Amino acid sequence: MRTHDSLKKVITIQKHMSEQRIDNFLFKNFKKLPKSMIYRSLRIGKIKINKKKVKPYYKLQRNDCITIHSINIDIKKKKFI
Repeated sequence: MRTHDSLKKVITIQKHMSEQRIDNFLFKNFKKLPKSMIYRSLRIGKIKINKKKVKPYYKLQRNDCITIHSINIDIKKKKFI
């Protein structure tokens, strides 16, 4: 996994990573992100394959480049009185 800057990450798909759906690949590699956030990020284009938006059922191919733009998780701290 290569990091170009703090706002986006680029992952190049190797042979052993290919032939799986993009959503399953992301679930496996980003376990702390909620599935709804992964699906939303795919839908709005924060996660792209070869600079194009793809559907969650897209099957990864060797040498595909996954670009993940900053995905922020807003967590509000609860205050106990």
